[in-house]
Amino acid sequence: PYFQSYAKAIAAVTGSPAEERRSGGGTDGRYFAARGMPTIVHQGTGGFCQTDEEHVVLQTLPQLVAIQKRFILENFGSVN
Repeated sequence: PYFQSYAKAIAAVTGSPAEERRSGGGTDGRYFAARGMPTIVHQGTGGFCQTDEEHVVLQTLPQLVAIQKRFILENFGSVN
């Protein structure tokens, strides 16, 4: 149920439907997923993860925060 809720938050904030895709990269999310915990990995736009050139486009962070805040409020009722 969390993926559908997160996808709904993405659509509400961006005006576009969410796209699910699998990635072969490394993330700490794998440790949670391996223990059967629902895991969604979503990050700001950037590139070159896990390298010296890793970066995030700062202008994408407010939208990411808005998506995550909406998801938390819908599912847990608070962001505190």
